[in-house]
Order: sequence, then structure tokens, then C-alpha cells
Amino acid sequence: MLLSIELLEETPFWVYVVFVILLLLGLRATRSKTVPFKQVFFLPALFVFWAIYTIEFLFKGHYCFLPLWLVA
Repeated sequence: MLLSIELLEETPFWVYVVFVILLLLGLRATRSKTVPFKQVFFLPALFVFWAIYTIEFLFKGHYCFLPLWLVA
């Protein structure tokens, strides 16, 4: 109990501010809303291309990784 009180007292104020902001954003995200088609698929597509590029860079042009990546 004493350790947790010390941790709370020693925590900088900005951490509490960030926590409250993230909490409010999370609560706001629980509401139903309509999202445009482009917005739904842009970020996942970006991450897919980024992953393929990174793996291709690691394998230096050998495309044997592609079937394994697709299965995974």
C-alpha cells in the first residue's frame, strides 16, 4: 500500500493529463459513427505495404518470404 501511494505521489503531473486525455478519447470512440470508405482502409493498407517493404528489404530481393507472409 505504501509503495503505491509513493508511486502516485512521485508521478509527474503531465502523466495524469495524458491519462485523462486518452481516457476521454477512448470514451468518445465508443460512440457509433459513420466513417468514409477511404479512411477505413488507408491506414491498414499503409501498414501492409510497409510490412512487405521491410521484409523484402531484410530478404534482399528473395521473394520466398511472400507466401509465408500471406499465410501468416
